[in-house]
Amino acid sequence: MSRPDHYWLHVPLETTPGMQLSAPRDRLLTVLGRGAQLLEREPYISFLSSSALVIKQWLLFDPLPESDAQCLLADLRQRLPVVSMNDGANFRIADSEPAVALNAAYDGSRPTLIPDHLTPAPVWDDRAGSCSWEARDVLEVTLADCPPVIDHRLRAALELYVTSQYDFLPRSLFLAKLTILDGLAIRAKRNAEVANWIDQKRLEAEVFGDLALLSALGGLKMESHTSAIRTLARRAVVSLGGSNAEATRQAKAVGGLYKTRSDLAHQSSPVNLDRDLGIATQLTRLVLNAAVSNPAILDADSGEDASVQSGLQLRAQWIEEADAAIRRMGPDCAAVENAIRRPLVMGKLGVLTAQLADGRGWKIGHGVAQSLSDEDSADLAERDESFGTRIRR
Repeated sequence: MSRPDHYWLHVPLETTPGMQLSAPRDRLLTVLGRGAQLLEREPYISFLSSSALVIKQWLLFDPLPESDAQCLLADLRQRLPVVSMNDGANFRIADSEPAVALNAAYDGSRPTLIPDHLTPAPVWDDRAGSCSWEARDVLEVTLADCPPVIDHRLRAALELYVTSQYDFLPRSLFLAKLTILDGLAIRAKRNAEVANWIDQKRLEAEVFGDLALLSALGGLKMESHTSAIRTLARRAVVSLGGSNAEATRQAKAVGGLYKTRSDLAHQSSPVNLDRDLGIATQLTRLVLNAAVSNPAILDADSGEDASVQSGLQLRAQWIEEADAAIRRMGPDCAAVENAIRRPLVMGKLGVLTAQLADGRGWKIGHGVAQSLSDEDSADLAERDESFGTRIRR
């Protein structure tokens, strides 16, 4: 089957609920030298959606050759962000390859080429409804369990975390999460021996009269920012009761996230932003939960001891709780050697699991203990403590 010579070009305009373009009465426009119609949905998308993104309007360009349509779409994408910035608007075109419609009805949410012998009829598959929670659970139980946040750094970080969720661009959401980690990580001073060595090198460098070089050498007295963030992630895991192996795993994940940020900034290589956004969101939530419960872990000097003490207290509490529940089921069971609530990011809502001296595993829910099968124990061993996701080998 031969391809058509000309196509309609359907370009949906993404924006926030309160914004739209006022169309001329005949809806006809000339955009970048091409004839188009600015069309609107009737009725408008429901504002009860939990998403900050809506599509109320779209451009339908008069039929043109496929190559011209592709170039026009690329040109629109390159120019529209500048217009949005300067006009204080939020208009955007989805960053996806245009689909080619097989019939008159097609997905209106993405740029589409429609053969010119068809009459375009976009179909809108909006996610219905909104998110809701039980008021009693949130306001009577969860709220009371949350500690009040006084530390100004944590208040700013939490505000950014919440307000960033109003955004809908994965790139913006990802960068917001890393900005939170940036703001909470405090660079520690290197030891006195290293600092003295750097001072000596600065004296030697003065002969060059290069202020930038002297400043760079002075900056080496502090550990790198990435190291500070790795330290923060490790402290968060330990403070919430996680093992040292898990703390090392999550600290290592930080390096991958900051490589992704570098790739985004320099466009040096493609990135899996969907995966990395999920990791960044969960890791930031983990750090915030740990810091809210124990703000002392943010201190560059005393934070290490604070995280260790917090973790030890939780572990002792969990062992006592698990031992009591297991003894009710079997008074002669072996002693509980280790216990942990998984995943750590869930806090008190995590499932308590215990390891006994005889090697058997148990799970405790609502005070009731249940012996774990070999399959269940093996599955737990394949999942990380922080989020319950499978460990990538």
